[in-house]
Parts: sequence; C-alpha cells; structure tokens
Amino acid sequence: MSTCLSHRSASWISQFDLFLFDLDGTLVDTEPLHHLAYLEALDQEGVHCNWDFQTFCSIAHQGADHLKEAIATQFPTLKTPWPSFYKKKQHTYDGIVRSSPVTTLPGVDSLLKTLQSHRCSIAVVTHSKQEHVLAIRHHAPLLNMIPTWITREDYLNPKPAPDGYLHALKTLQSRRAIGFEDSKRGFMSLLAARELVLPTQTLLPVWVHPELQDAAPHLHLKSFEEIHDRMDQYLKRSCP
Repeated sequence: MSTCLSHRSASWISQFDLFLFDLDGTLVDTEPLHHLAYLEALDQEGVHCNWDFQTFCSIAHQGADHLKEAIATQFPTLKTPWPSFYKKKQHTYDGIVRSSPVTTLPGVDSLLKTLQSHRCSIAVVTHSKQEHVLAIRHHAPLLNMIPTWITREDYLNPKPAPDGYLHALKTLQSRRAIGFEDSKRGFMSLLAARELVLPTQTLLPVWVHPELQDAAPHLHLKSFEEIHDRMDQYLKRSCP
C-alpha cells in the first residue's frame, strides 16, 4: 500500500479506518486544571510558583522530564522527592477534575458526531489515568460515544514514546490511521509510532493547537472547527 493516501472519495473521512485522539488539551479543556493542580501542590509544599498558564504549557508540553527539571531548577526550595511530589499533584488534580466543569474544545462535538454517523473507529490514547478519564467523561458525556480508551495503565512508556499509539494500532488492527495531538511530546509520540508501523500501514499525525509553534511542515489545525476544509485541501495537495 502506498504511503500516499488516495483521495478519490469526496470526504476525507473515508480515507482513514481509525481516528486517534489525545484527550487533555485536544478533546477537552483540562490543561488549566493540570496547571492549577501543580500550583496548589507547590503551595502545599510552601513553594510559590508564579507561572501563568502559557508558561506552564510551554514547559509541560515538552515532556514530563522537562517539567520535572524546570521545577527543580526554578524552585530549589522544594525538598520533596519528585515521585512524592507528583503523587501529591495527582491527588490534587483528582479533587479538581471531579469538582470542576470540563468542556470539550471548539469543533470537537461536531466532529465526533460526524465520525459516529460514518460509523468510524475512534479511540483515545491518553496519559491520564482511568479514574481521571472517568471523571472527565462524567462532565462531558458526549465523549462516551468513543468506544476505545487507552489510558496510562495500558502501556509501558509515556509520550513521547510511541507505546500508546502502537498499542492502539495493534489492538484495532488499523491500516490507515490519523492521530490528533496538542503538545510537542504527544506529536513526537505520533511521529515515533509512524516510524515503527508496518509497511502496509499509514499514520498521519496532526497537530491541533491555536498556535502553530513548531508543527510545520506537518499538518496543523488551529481547532477542529476548520478540520473539514483543511483536511480536504491537505489530501488533495498531498495526493493529487
């Protein structure tokens, strides 16, 4: 099978047999809740952190180790070992995500309904634990139409390792998948998975984020509201 996807169909959706989504920051607006959880966990340790949301995202989206190193460097008064501190952050986030309203991001509801109407295979591959996913799905029940959820308990190495996406591709036996991510480590995970798929498989990674950052030359969407026009244009250009 050619690595270039055929564009003979009028709908870009028909070009794929599997749609893979990250969760936090891609489908749902939970990144501010993670930001708040880190601030509160640091405050509980007597450490004042003045990171605004954009600063937090610019660090956290690089990867867990990058965030760990940044906290250790910028807040040397934090003496709690990282595993214990991260456990406290997770506990704090657990309380926040259970009590805070969680909304889907622009264009998500419409896209999911369209994919469902086309009887598409859909899966979420997330770094979040199952208990947090269940809390998010409780607040955003439309997500329950997604049949397959691959949570942090289901794979060995976190993003940017490709483990989660490879698990999805193997489990769902995909040949033509498309994946959507909002962070650098997530996008790197998709790229790494693409490098390891069988010659008969295709995986198209897409970066969904209001800012382009360093997604070029890969396909970038500002939000899912523009996906239909952008995908049709991209596939026509890539596969004339």
